[in-house]
Amino acid sequence: LQAVSGEGDYTIRFVTTSRAVEAFCGDAEVLALDPAGTAHVSGTLPDDDLLTLSCGSVNTDGGEAAYVVRVDQPKLLVARVTGEAGGTLGDPMISVRSDCASPNGELACNDDRYEPDAPYLLEANPAEVRVAVTAAGEVTLIVDGTNPGARPDFRLDVELLRGAKIALVGPN
Repeated sequence: LQAVSGEGDYTIRFVTTSRAVEAFCGDAEVLALDPAGTAHVSGTLPDDDLLTLSCGSVNTDGGEAAYVVRVDQPKLLVARVTGEAGGTLGDPMISVRSDCASPNGELACNDDRYEPDAPYLLEANPAEVRVAVTAAGEVTLIVDGTNPGARPDFRLDVELLRGAKIALVGPN
């Protein structure tokens, strides 16, 4: 580093990403939203555990699934992941990241769902996030689960809402 003028302190920070995480993020499926701005996906979590979500516990020993949502203008993103009936996902989790590979890119993470009629009542299944996406671009949805068993099947529902008023509901 070289100063243009004067003196000062400098900090250099290097961030590394494993090839496995780069490949995982690079292989994320781009969701095709219908004209109403919704998408629905059913899937099964793989075995490879690559990422740690901020809302996760130490028992997130299964793999993750990643999906890319392309946003054309500022919108409210609502994403919900539900463990499928008869499956063994356990407590589902969902994270929204502006940069799939970086924990610092996490915009929201949740392993519960707030009950709109009773905001202090949390449901463990499904997990839901609501994120105001303030600019056009891509965000990555990462699905994970606590104590996933032999059949960690899930359903992911995504909505992009335009012109919605954003209200924060839930405990402080």
